[in-house]
Amino acid sequence: MGTMEQSFDLSGGGRSRRRRLANRLAEVVATLAALSAVAVLAIVVLSIAKRGIGEISWSFLTEPPEKAGRAGGIGPILVSTALILAVCLASSLPVM
Repeated sequence: MGTMEQSFDLSGGGRSRRRRLANRLAEVVATLAALSAVAVLAIVVLSIAKRGIGEISWSFLTEPPEKAGRAGGIGPILVSTALILAVCLASSLPVM
């Protein structure tokens, strides 16, 4: 029995160029959108840091909140956050 060789045309014709162009355009638009989002985030974070850096003191970091959290510090909040982080970390690490 003889073997039959089949040839397939995988060039895609004229659509291949159009698809590559559309793909490249979508990549550029997605990249610009991501860069815009990162730029806005950076502006917000830097603005908050610039305004808040003068308010941070040792007493703010160690004292408990007063007046329903409108005054005082964030000491207990930092401790509870660290404890939650430690529990999550301990439960997610593999046991050897």
